[in-house]
Amino acid sequence: MKPLGASAPLARTLRALAPALPAALLAGLALRRRPVFGGALLALLAVYCAALGWYFPRAVRAARWDATGGVLFYRRGLLLRRETLLRLSDAKAACRTRTPLQRALGLCTVLLYPESGRALRLADLSNEDGAALLQEWGRLHG
Repeated sequence: MKPLGASAPLARTLRALAPALPAALLAGLALRRRPVFGGALLALLAVYCAALGWYFPRAVRAARWDATGGVLFYRRGLLLRRETLLRLSDAKAACRTRTPLQRALGLCTVLLYPESGRALRLADLSNEDGAALLQEWGRLHG
């Protein structure tokens, strides 16, 4: 079983921290007008950031994937474990996307679209693993 990309914990933590930035600005403004409310908001932000620092590195380490024998196995989730099996021959389309953050960290997201059901999204794979997975899918679809 292969882990996600080495920079995946950082990418997921940065994406999760994005909503905290406006809240921190709001807390700073609230501190001037209502110190108790602003202090409580800052305390909540500190708890939120501490929880992210604990959760995301562990969740990324728990995520694993493997594509052998034409079958993709994807396991994710720390508190609620989810496992997905998909025969690569059943996927009618596949693509690789990269956000600017992923591009900077050397990561990518691979989307596999099965004949029926939702697309399978493997986020924060290394670029090499994403290319290898698409190459395996392309080999099966000739």
